[in-house]
This record gives sequence, C-alpha cells and structure tokens, in this order.
Amino acid sequence: MSKEPKEKGQTGRRRFSPQKTILDKIFQLAQRGCTNEEIFKAVGMAKDLFYREMKKKGALYESVIKGRDRSIEEVENALFKIAVGFDQEELTTIIKDVDGKQTKEVKKVKKHFPPSAAAICFILKNRCNDKWNDRRDIEHSGNIDLSHTATQIIFQDIKKAVDKIVEEEELDALDMAEIKENDE
Repeated sequence: MSKEPKEKGQTGRRRFSPQKTILDKIFQLAQRGCTNEEIFKAVGMAKDLFYREMKKKGALYESVIKGRDRSIEEVENALFKIAVGFDQEELTTIIKDVDGKQTKEVKKVKKHFPPSAAAICFILKNRCNDKWNDRRDIEHSGNIDLSHTATQIIFQDIKKAVDKIVEEEELDALDMAEIKENDE
C-alpha cells in the first residue's frame, strides 16, 4: 500500500493508491473465498480504510469482485462437469510378485464418473426456472366466502358445547325432580 504524499497546502488525508502486489493478493484471497475481514487483515489494512475504498468502487473493489467472480465461475464449471459426467485418468500402482521379487507397475486407468441426478436437478431448477420449477402457481377464479372466519367457527363450536352442557344439566335436574316425586 502506498499513499501519495500531500501536496503543499493540502489538508486532510492523503489519497490511497494500492500497489499492484497488494491488489493481486486481494484478488487471490477473494478467489479463495475469504471474507472481507480476512482480506483486510491478511494485507495489513485498517478496517475503515478497506471499507472506504470498497465504497469508492476503485481498484481495490475491482480486485475483490473479480476474485469472487472467478471462484464462482470455477464452482459453476465443476457443477456442470458433475452434472454431465466425465472421464478422468488416474495413475495406479500395481505390485506383482514374480519369482519372489516384487515389481511395481504403474498403469493409467481411465475412470468414468456418471452424471449426477442431484447436480442436473440443481442446474435445471436454477437456470431454466420457468420450465423445471417444482412450485406451480394455481389461479383461483371463483369467489372465496370469508363470512365464516376461524374465530366465528370457534365461537360457534363453543356455543354448541355450552348449549349441550346446559341441556344435560336441565335433564339431570328434571330427573332429580322425578326421583323426588316418586320418593314422596
């Protein structure tokens, strides 16, 4: 980081202009997925200065954004590769025992990785959302009767229960009156 010297008679802060090596390091850190805090600490920059420069959208801002964009591109490419399947050559070492002597043989083996259904689904849902979305919008063309709100229904149920209890108590009272008449 370098700061341009103050001109004679200039007041306030000196203008910030980061060196290319600092911008390259910021780019690499952003590309690796570092947070802003990790970036400004790694390059030895004050938090306030970092965020002030980010707001100006100058060279520092561009380094951070380009680094993050590059990492997103790499992830997208890897996801696409997994979605369509791929072949990869690997070196394998085979140890053979011939006449009591061990010999090593290195072979190139072509390994096939089949397409991943989960990766395919993810790409289609995100890139062709209108065609491959699980959510369906359903339009209702009729009227909705809101005269029976949940509160009204609850009060009606409570009233029915209270009426039933009162009716049972009245029957019990009549039964008791009959029992008394029969006893007399």
